[in-house]
Amino acid sequence: MHELESTPEGVTSRHVVALMLVMVMDAMGGTVAEREPQHWVWVTGPEYYLESDGVTENRELDPDSDYATDNWWTCHRDTKKDDLVVLYRSTVAKDIKYLIRATSDAYTLADDPDAEPGWTWGCDFEVIERFDHGIGIAELRSDPITAQWPALRAAFVRSAWSVPQDVWDRLLQMAEVTSHHVALQIRVSLQRALKEAEIEEELLTSPALLRNVGLSFDHLRSQVKCRASGFADLVGYNRSDMPSVVIELKRGRASRDAVAQVLGYRASLQKEYKPRRHVRAVLIAEALDVRAGDLVADHPYLEFIPLDDLDLRCRPASVRRRARS
Repeated sequence: MHELESTPEGVTSRHVVALMLVMVMDAMGGTVAEREPQHWVWVTGPEYYLESDGVTENRELDPDSDYATDNWWTCHRDTKKDDLVVLYRSTVAKDIKYLIRATSDAYTLADDPDAEPGWTWGCDFEVIERFDHGIGIAELRSDPITAQWPALRAAFVRSAWSVPQDVWDRLLQMAEVTSHHVALQIRVSLQRALKEAEIEEELLTSPALLRNVGLSFDHLRSQVKCRASGFADLVGYNRSDMPSVVIELKRGRASRDAVAQVLGYRASLQKEYKPRRHVRAVLIAEALDVRAGDLVADHPYLEFIPLDDLDLRCRPASVRRRARS
């Protein structure tokens, strides 16, 4: 068991995080690219970080909630999986409040109907920390290190900026979190992602589990690139190699973002292949929130399958706990 007790002189937070990525993936039988994570700041307006009341913080940005966003966010084209991001909230809050892990490489949003003008690249993400001490813009401007940051000097006018290492380390200090704490949060995030990957692998190797709940296909592929919407977890094809069903897996409770995600995959496959029959979109999760449930009920080619309906050997811990209650 590796322990991170102190940071040796000359070792930055980037080295600590990179070490944690290697340790976690090695311990769980995975692989990780031999590179240190890049750092970014994403800029967003109140329509995305507040609820519709204009006051309450968006609950889907809460890392402790049951809502797994796993949806795309507009980003820089050079963003890679496992890069780290801080979120700057413009207009109202004017602060840095969230820490995010990119869960995919950047992909084009050219054909995504939800992309606003100027949004050309997106990537999947997970919020891993909500800072107790948000870093306000006045604090950023008064600090001698962050005051020279090009993103701040330009008033965060772009949707994504890189963060130099010295600025990144200073941001963590100002947010009152240590690099060790960040590394541990990343470890939790990676472990959750691996649980989801285990389910995907089991369904891929045992497609009868899906056929037993009424899904019809001849063969199954994983991590299928959809030109307009990123990578779908699973896609079932018929004998003519046309897609018949697209499946998105979510740990915990799925939100409306998950619905939008799987419908985006479906629309992309429909446009690319033009199959004779409509592609079915399937969302598999522990449960749906109210808004997601309404969307599923209203869409003729979308359905929800609870994880409990699948005879899985590798259930997430949250599913096992709920099954005992």
